Amino acid sequence: MMKKLLSPGLLLLASTPFLACSPQSSQTNSQKGQTVHRYVHWNIKEIDSTKIDAYEKSRSGIASQDRNAPGKALQVKSALQLLNELKPEYISLNEIQYDVDKMESAMAAATCDFSQVVAERRRLPNTQNHDFMLERVEGARWDTTFCPANTGAMAKRDGENFLSDRPNESDSEFARKDALIDKVNFGWTPGQYSTVFASSTPIQKRFVNAGLMWADWDPNMDITGFDLGFTNINYRDQTLTEEKIQAMARAANLDGDRYKTYPLFDKNFNVSWVVIDGRDVAMVTFHTVPAFGFDREGKIVNPNPERNKAQLEFLEWYLLGQCEPESKSRVRSCQTDIRPLDAGSSFIAVGDLNVAIDSPIYPGSKVLQRILSHAGTANARLLDRKFGLPIISRENLPAEVLAKMDAGTYNAAEFGGFHEYTTFIPYGFDYRGRGRSKTEQLDYFIVSQDLEIKRLETFFVNPEFKDHGCFTDAAAADAVIAAEKTAGRAVDVFKKDKTTTCVKSGAAAYGTLREGSDHLPLILEFSFR
Repeated sequence: MMKKLLSPGLLLLASTPFLACSPQSSQTNSQKGQTVHRYVHWNIKEIDSTKIDAYEKSRSGIASQDRNAPGKALQVKSALQLLNELKPEYISLNEIQYDVDKMESAMAAATCDFSQVVAERRRLPNTQNHDFMLERVEGARWDTTFCPANTGAMAKRDGENFLSDRPNESDSEFARKDALIDKVNFGWTPGQYSTVFASSTPIQKRFVNAGLMWADWDPNMDITGFDLGFTNINYRDQTLTEEKIQAMARAANLDGDRYKTYPLFDKNFNVSWVVIDGRDVAMVTFHTVPAFGFDREGKIVNPNPERNKAQLEFLEWYLLGQCEPESKSRVRSCQTDIRPLDAGSSFIAVGDLNVAIDSPIYPGSKVLQRILSHAGTANARLLDRKFGLPIISRENLPAEVLAKMDAGTYNAAEFGGFHEYTTFIPYGFDYRGRGRSKTEQLDYFIVSQDLEIKRLETFFVNPEFKDHGCFTDAAAADAVIAAEKTAGRAVDVFKKDKTTTCVKSGAAAYGTLREGSDHLPLILEFSFR
């Protein structure tokens, strides 16, 4: 039965019994006879209803009015192909839209924290997006935890529907459309960037929180000088100094103490308990706010670095902390019904935590270093790598990278920041990134000390990458494209301008990986010690 908690939006729910079959290929036996389990995490890059619609229409041969439909359909197809190849027993997927216009199950309605979702919900009898994806991952009847992220919760409809994409500044209606976006938690449609946890065995109980306020978590932190999104500030207005911007933000935050209603989580915090080999394991799935500030980056009003840090401090306390009776925080002092895990609990926490482990500028980095170095984690025992991080296996590194590493001459800056810890590669096909963006290490597994990490790997494929350059001669470009496709290679074609076509190519498997997402999947194989 459901237990109502004191804090707003908190639910703990025991699930109903449910039959499941585990994919046999995801479990292996070690020499000592323990069962080795496989858990796959992937930030799957904004899988939403428009992409699923494009995929369904492409499969049915139905024309789409969306000019981006071919790319959307290809992403869904590639993501499903790779998920099936990885054969997981447990799955964490970041960035699947919880479509508030689609009917949720009774379980989701009871479990989910809708405290931040203020949009009118039409509840149409359509399959929710996570169900659509998981029904096509073979090997199990998945039990899931899937609840709407705060992202986009305060977005407004543009007529009948929410915006399908972030408005471009070149759009003549940019100002009107920009005003429809949720500036508190970002996003242009409710439930964006939601996270699903899927288990091939029954989930015993769930804890989901979206409603915890930052001021309740850390009352000592003065957040009133940040732009919390309660006023629409035009950062392109060159007449606005940082001091003016901060004054505008502070006035909006203090009006009726609105800053006290600012949620800690821009998405949500999810825990699903499953029984593995007779033991309860808390599966924590999380997607933090980016430490990067977007249009507020580098400005004193940017809340993201501190909000990212605060979210990670909550994760640290939940996994490894205890009640602190003297704390001024209602949460840390356990004056709410939120409690950290009991000492010695088994847990696996995973997600896109949106800050590099060794960032020199974002404070969340130090929090992650503390967590991963803590004796309560199995990560601290992985001495073959820094901070027990997932790593790309040597045989899957790009050949040119490996050659320079072996020669002792590798400079990551020459390759867009790419290194063996990379989990995020922006801008599509080129593993070196492009422009001012560079590859990053953003995704993490955090594993309790009573578990044995058998494998912790960032899934990658040797790209066999070729940059064929750009062509003003269309026939020459077509000839290169045809030759690469005939050779069974993936081809990336883009227009540099109206008369110039650029061509890149790579191994077919690499193409599937890059078409599926801008993040790389993580694989954890584990057993009990």
